[in-house]
Amino acid sequence: MKKEDTILNCPFCGGNPFIKMKAEINFKYSYFVLCKSYRCGGMLRADTRYEAIQRWNKRIDGLTKDLIKWYKQGGVLSRITY
Repeated sequence: MKKEDTILNCPFCGGNPFIKMKAEINFKYSYFVLCKSYRCGGMLRADTRYEAIQRWNKRIDGLTKDLIKWYKQGGVLSRITY
């Protein structure tokens, strides 16, 4: 697997993500990266698989660790996208 194909864990809860491709109108495709954690709901949409992975893997120093800590202490997220 190429480095650019590697998907990092969820920035919100640390869970495992997966990619889903969905056909839209005019045979255009959208790519979604979704967290497998039921409580988290982390999601991102992009026009290409590469863009979806790059945007999902983007992190802001310190923020991801703080979000994961907050989530594990019982915080609830509601469909955050970035």
